[in-house]
Amino acid sequence: LNGTRCLGAVENLRAELLPEFDMGVVTTPCVDMAVSGSQRGDKGQAGGHLLMVSVRLLAKKLVKIIWVETSIGALVTQGGKIVREALEHMRNAGYVCYKYIFRMCDYGDCSHRKRLCMIGIHSTVRDAWRLTAPEPTHGPHRPMCFEDIAEPDVTAAPEDWVSSAVTY
Repeated sequence: LNGTRCLGAVENLRAELLPEFDMGVVTTPCVDMAVSGSQRGDKGQAGGHLLMVSVRLLAKKLVKIIWVETSIGALVTQGGKIVREALEHMRNAGYVCYKYIFRMCDYGDCSHRKRLCMIGIHSTVRDAWRLTAPEPTHGPHRPMCFEDIAEPDVTAAPEDWVSSAVTY
């Protein structure tokens, strides 16, 4: 983070002191909402604090677009409470809201995990209610493999590299 200005903990930020910007992106740790690994998200009873603090801050700042990306486990953690609260808060602040589930490998990521994206576009933005999900950039028409994103490793022999396409 050389040269990057740190504004401190998000809980302590004041919207009026933030610089002007049009889009805020929220992507938070999702340990208690995860559906992979130990799968705590299926039974999670916590989580979402940082997500909500961030959504409230961006809504107060009245940025044009709020983009929230998190584990699909947020849909079941606490019965989906954090998702409902985030969308309700954005709507109450004047945002037109959308909720999508994206399979990340369809957009160039090397993992097949699914992610929940909640998008709020402020109602003052022209055509805010006309958002449609982006078309996948990868898939059967454009298979992706790890080689697409991997950096050469001089310690690995070329025959050890796997370059087969992702199976859909």
